[in-house]
Amino acid sequence: MPNFGPLEMLVILIPLFWILPSYLVTKYAEGKGQSFAAFMIIGLVVGWVVTGIVALVFRDRTPPSAV
Repeated sequence: MPNFGPLEMLVILIPLFWILPSYLVTKYAEGKGQSFAAFMIIGLVVGWVVTGIVALVFRDRTPPSAV
C-alpha cells in the first residue's frame, strides 16, 4: 500500500471536487442549449456552485421537439 502525503492527496482530490462537478454542471447547461466552452471556463474559474446557479437561471434554448 503506497503512503500518500498531503500533497499527493490534494492532487487526487482536486479532480473529484473541482473539475468533475464543473464538468457535470457544464453538461447540464449544454443540454439547455448553452455554450459548453463558456460554462466550463466559468466553472473552473469561478466555481461549480456559481456556475450551477447560472445554468439553472438561464432559459432553455433548445427548440421544442415536434411530436
